Amino acid sequence: MKGEPTQTLVQRLCAGDEREGYAALKELLERSRTGREVYPYWEELAALLGSANSYRRTRGALLLLQNARWAEEEQLERWMPRLLGLLQEEERATALRQYLRAWEGAVRDVPALAGPLCRVLEGLDLERYGESMAPLLQRDRERLLSALQGEGDEGDG
Repeated sequence: MKGEPTQTLVQRLCAGDEREGYAALKELLERSRTGREVYPYWEELAALLGSANSYRRTRGALLLLQNARWAEEEQLERWMPRLLGLLQEEERATALRQYLRAWEGAVRDVPALAGPLCRVLEGLDLERYGESMAPLLQRDRERLLSALQGEGDEGDG
């Protein structure tokens, strides 16, 4: 997949074979870390947020958050409510943990996202994940809130 065009990889995110979709996600995340190559596909990635398939929603969200640094303000305003909503809607604890890590990177790149994210995190009900996962998610949330409060302090000055 390394040599494949970005457009082909974006299409593979929705492959019937989940392993193929996951492999495409990994390559697209790597490309997103090193440059703007994936950003032109923002709208296609954003469309995944409405998918009935939770894996596709997760792939879209992770890639959007990784590319938030390149996004225009209007794009962020348009899609942030849906991305924030995924934090509250996600049923899979592992996906929620991925979202929390991805949000940390997005806020580092776009500090203006810290305020809205803090409000959602503070109201997030983690008890629904049960005794085994709730403590892990609580720890992830607290770590993220600490990082966000540091970002907010820097942005005030």
